[in-house]
Amino acid sequence: MLKLLHIKKLICKVLTCLMPYKQRILYREALYWFSFADYFRFKNANYHIVSLGSNCLPRGLTTAIKLKPRRFYGEKSCVFDLYISNIKRNIELIENDFTRYADSMKVNLTSTLFDKYFC
Repeated sequence: MLKLLHIKKLICKVLTCLMPYKQRILYREALYWFSFADYFRFKNANYHIVSLGSNCLPRGLTTAIKLKPRRFYGEKSCVFDLYISNIKRNIELIENDFTRYADSMKVNLTSTLFDKYFC
């Protein structure tokens, strides 16, 4: 089984070697993880999972165990997928219909994460 996965990974690398870097990474991920069985199962599902955790861990775990589709199956990010907060804040946002959702966000247009961590 492990040998088949190595062969699949090699085929993905060969098929995408001439693409620009950002596209190459996305397409390699899609080619490596894609399966028609999962695609049709997610397309025919009559449920939608919205993670309500305080960070991105619930999204990652539900995707890893195939309860929630990956982004190349067409799954969009939900509100709390990439939002780091506490559970009380999430409950408050839901009760108030997200009226103060952007109030606690801090936007810094002068520096990037790269500047913060690598410079």
